[in-house]
Formats: sequence, C-alpha cells, structure tokens
Amino acid sequence: MKSIFSLFWSDIKSIFSRPYAIFVILVLMVMPGFYAWFNIVASWNPYGNTQNIKVAIANEDAGVDFLGKNINIGASVVENLQENHAMGWHFVSEDIARNGVQMGDFYAAIIVSRDFSKNLTTFLSDDPKKPQLQYIVNEKINAIAPNITKKGVESIRDSIEANFISSMYGEFFKQTNLTAEKIQSYQKNISRAREMINRLADSLPRIHEKLEKGQNGLARIQEILPKIEEALPILSEDLSKIQTATEKEIPIDDIASEMKNFVKAQIQIVGFLMDSGIRSLSNIHETAEYYNDKLQPTLNRASQILARADRIFATFGKMFQSLENLTGKRGIFQPAITRNKNFRTKISNYQATVMRASADLNRGETLSEEILGKVSSGANMILQEYAEFKDFFTETIEPKFEQVTEKFQEFIQKVHDASIQLQAEIPHIQEKIEKISTAAQNGNEKIEKILNHWQEIENAILKLQKISNSISDARIEELLEIMLLDPENEKNFFRHPVEIISESLFSSPNYGSSIAPFFTVLALWVGALLATSMLSVRSTEAENQQKIRAGFVARMMVFVMIGLGQATAIVLGNIVVFHVYIVHPVVLFFTALLIITFFHIFIFSLVYLIGNGGKVLAILILLLQLSAGSGTFPVELTNDFFVKVHPFIPFTYAINVMREASLGMVESIFYYNIFVLILMMLIVFFVAFLLAPKLSRLAIKSDNRTKGIDIFSH
Repeated sequence: MKSIFSLFWSDIKSIFSRPYAIFVILVLMVMPGFYAWFNIVASWNPYGNTQNIKVAIANEDAGVDFLGKNINIGASVVENLQENHAMGWHFVSEDIARNGVQMGDFYAAIIVSRDFSKNLTTFLSDDPKKPQLQYIVNEKINAIAPNITKKGVESIRDSIEANFISSMYGEFFKQTNLTAEKIQSYQKNISRAREMINRLADSLPRIHEKLEKGQNGLARIQEILPKIEEALPILSEDLSKIQTATEKEIPIDDIASEMKNFVKAQIQIVGFLMDSGIRSLSNIHETAEYYNDKLQPTLNRASQILARADRIFATFGKMFQSLENLTGKRGIFQPAITRNKNFRTKISNYQATVMRASADLNRGETLSEEILGKVSSGANMILQEYAEFKDFFTETIEPKFEQVTEKFQEFIQKVHDASIQLQAEIPHIQEKIEKISTAAQNGNEKIEKILNHWQEIENAILKLQKISNSISDARIEELLEIMLLDPENEKNFFRHPVEIISESLFSSPNYGSSIAPFFTVLALWVGALLATSMLSVRSTEAENQQKIRAGFVARMMVFVMIGLGQATAIVLGNIVVFHVYIVHPVVLFFTALLIITFFHIFIFSLVYLIGNGGKVLAILILLLQLSAGSGTFPVELTNDFFVKVHPFIPFTYAINVMREASLGMVESIFYYNIFVLILMMLIVFFVAFLLAPKLSRLAIKSDNRTKGIDIFSH
C-alpha cells in the first residue's frame, strides 16, 4: 500500500509541477462533456420542429355530386391542413410535387387522385372502389424523416375515414330526426285526443247513476255538457292533423329505404376499413421479424378500426331489434339480431387480443409465436365473418325491408282510418248534446228520455275510447327508437372511436432530458477512452522498480481521479448550463462518479493488459454497446445477437441507473443495477490486478514492435 501511495503522489506532483500538464488535464476533464451536451441540445425537442419538414400536397380531386350535395374530399383535406402546423405542408400541383420529392425539395408528397371523392362514394354501388391517397417519399434524404412523413399521411387517411363515416352517420340521423320530430308531434296529438276521450269516458258512469236514481243528474249534465262541447273542436283539430300526417307528411317508403341503404353503406365501409387495417394482420406471424418496429402503429390502427366496426354493428343491432318489434312478427329480423350479436362478440374478443399484443410491445416485449398466431388467425376469422355477414345481409335481410315498408304502411293506415272513424263520430255526439241541453233547459222532457239521449252519448264516447286505444303507442315508440339517435354523438364517436386515457409514470418535459442519461453515459465512456489515448497507463518509476501491481493501481488511481473530474463537469453542465430535467440530482451526481470510476478501471485495465490493442477493443466494445445498450431504440427491436449480449454489457446497467436518478426512481431497480455495476467493477479490477505482471510485459513487447516504424511514433 505504501508503494501505491508513493507512486500515486509522485504522479500528482509531476502534473502540478508543470502548468501545461495542468491545462491538458483540465481540458481532458471538460472535453467529454461537449460530446454529451452537443447531442442533448441537438435532441432537445426534435418532434417540436416537424413543421420544418416540407411535405407537398397535390389535390387533383374533381369532386362528385352525392345525395344532392357536391362533395370534394381533397378540398376538405387542403382546408384542414392549412390550419394544421404539424408539418410544413406545401400545396402544389402533382408535377411540382413529384419533381420536388425527386430533387429533394420535399421529403414526401401526398397526392389526392382525381377520382378520390367519386370512388369514396361508390359504397352503395355494385362495384365499390377504394379511394387512394398516393404517398411518395424520398428515403435517401434522411433515415428518420420518412417515418415522420408517413405518420402525416396516416393521420390524413384516418381523418378522411373518420370524417366521412361520421358525416354519413350525422346526415342519416339528421334526416331521420326530422321525420321523427314530425312523428313525435303527431304522437302528442294522438295522446292528447286519447286523454280527452278517456277523461270523458271516466266521468260517464257517475252521471248515469245519478240520472237513474233521480238525484240531481240534470244539474250535473248541465255542468259537464259545456266541457264536452269545448273539447270536441280541439279533438277534431287533432284528428285532422293526424289524418294529414298519415296521408302526406310521414314518408314511410323513404324511411325503410333509407334504413336499408344506410345498413348497406355501413357494411361496405366496414369492408374498406377491414381491407386497409385488418388484412395486413392476417399474415403477421410470417413477416413480424422483418417489421417488428412497425407493429405498434399497425396494431393501434386495427384497434381503432375494430372499435368503429363494433359501433356500426351496435347500431345495426338496435335497428334490427326495433324493426323486429315494429313488424309485430317474431322471427323476421331475429336471424339478423343473432348473427349481428355473434359478430360483435367476435370483434370484441379479437380487439382484446390486438390490444394485449399492443400492450406487450409497449412494455418492450417481443411478441411470442402464440400471440402472433392469435393475431393472425383472428384477423382471418374477422375477415371471413365479415364476408359471410355481408352475403347474409344481401341475400336474407335486404329483402325483408320490403316487409318493413308493408308493416309501416299497415300501421299508418290503421292510424289514419281510426282518426277518420273518430272524427265521424263527433257530429253525432254534438247532435245528442244539443238535444239533451235543450231538454234540460226546458225541463219539459221526462227523465227517461234524457236518460236515453245520454246513453247514446255514452255509447259514442266509449266507441271513441275503443278506437283511440287501438292505436299502439308501443309501435310508435319502436319507430322513434330507430330514428332518434343523436347525430352529433354518433359523429363524434367516429371521429374518435377509441378514447386514450394517458397516465405517464415517469414523465419528462422534453426529449433531450429523456435521452440525456444515454448521452451522459456515452460521454463518460468517451472520457475514459480519451484519457487512455492522451495519457500513458504505465508508470516508468514503477517499471524501473519492478513494482508492476503497485504501479498498475497507482496510475489507475490517477486516471480515476481525472474521471471524477470528468463526471463532475458533465453533470454540472447538464444541470446548471443546459437545465436538463433531473428528479434526483444528488443521486445522479454520485451515480455518475461510480460509473466513471468503473469505466476508467475497465478501459485502463484493457490498455494496461493488452496495450494499444486495448484501445481498439474499448472502441469495439463501445460500438457494441451503442447497439445493445438500449440507449435509443429498445433492444428488443434489434438483432437477436444484441438482445443476447444486452445483459452482459456495462452500458445496460449504467443507463438504467442514470434513468432512475434522472426521471424517477424505483428503488429495487436502482439498487439492482448499482449492485451489478459494482460487481462488474470488482471483477474487472481483481482479474486485471492478478494478470497485470504477466500480461503487462506481453503488452509492452507488442507495443515495442511498432516503435521503429515512423508512422507509429508519437
């Protein structure tokens, strides 16, 4: 120990005795920090400047007249993007867009074809065509930009899908709501008429009883007759409105036809969505290893499509059930109800599988063959079920809408006929009222004759009651159940079918702070490597005294001391100058001291035992750790070799402890990684300490072989 400290102090004195040596050591302490700082600043908020990425938008869409309206999806896309600053959108012609991407003026171009709107509205035809967005990208300019621009075109596609489907839903239910509001208005007329008739009918038995007993029945009749006379014109007016509505204002044929076309259109749209988002998962187990990094967005899109499909089929279920109840025949729509319910169950189960796979990827796990198989087979099952449901609707359900129209017409005709019958009875009642009123006022009629007239009024009112009660409120409610969905609610769902509830456990305010642990560890390694390149690892004094191990430890202590200065400079620069977000700055500082100590021991030992070859080996290990250390991309996205190497390299544990100190600590994770780092450091030190005398001589001989060659002299 005495020799070690003697040699150590000798090195320290030699440094401080020469000002230039002090200057070199100070530069050596500060230089590695620039490696971290330049990278951290450059990466501070890269996705906050995506508006500088130039993307050309060429709208060639000619538009189309559809359902009495001119639709131009391309123009809508341009209008929306003008308010969107996610990227640098440039609205140009197709020729300029293509040439600009070719020449590198644009990173990518999105071309909306001339027949885009026309093809999008072919879902009701026998030959539906998929609208296509053409995406042209120059992948030569930059490796990352294509991924960013692809996100842009995918967001445009999703927006078009969501807005078109939601607009269809909104427009359909807006139209049905107008009709439903009319039906509701006439339902109020029917209810008010029935209420009046029932109130009159309820009072009849008491008056009749008093007339028979001779009790002041005439006085009671004289009291109630004006009320009946007053109610009859109101009743007649309500009945007239009901007749007008049932003759002209309720478009029964249109309602059934719109429902049929709505279901047909939505089934077709589901097909488009399935082709674009589910079919790609049908062979995922065969190709997953080639595009594992692209699985996450594919699974997310599939989940959204399944959510939209489930909502569409949920609406079908309500509609089919209401139609079944409305037609009054059990079984007309029951097969559709059952099949629809079964399909929704399968969609829900498959969506759970997709979301489970997505969650596994989020945790950084590689999808197992079992999960990939379930995702793939599930996609094939959903596609097959959809095709069968589509055929089932065309062959079995679509013709039944004719029966719906017939039942609607029968019901409306019944309401119409009942209102005519009711109105026809009103003049007879008015005539009898006049006779009773005259007789009661003159007092010259016998009570028996008045009783007979009153009996006729009773019979007429009871007849009115019977007719009015024959009009089924339940049928009307079933019709309204189908038609009174909230258009805005339906539209909003399809714009955002999956609600994302984010919970960030260890958040960072910017990307630079998130990536800082990696660049800091990298700078610490570079610092240790730089020290062995600029300074000698061997003590001449120790070599002369044949104190190899003492010289090894003493010179290593000097390197570690320099390393502590390097770590201090890097951490202080991160915190004080660049304001990197750090949750536990004190812990981070001491963690950096531990890591730099280990790195200096590790690289110093390599160079001491192997010579210049140790420097080469340290660089190779650095390159290996860049790929296998999980500093940027998750290691699971790399080659199997790097996944297997990952647990055995220092970067793995150094980056982990820096992340724990920087972004929030889980103590068990932190202490485990600290333990592994210390264990690695002790193993390296003691192995190098034991091998130093023998391997050091071999390293010196190896380095001496190049001494006579001019290019190796320094």
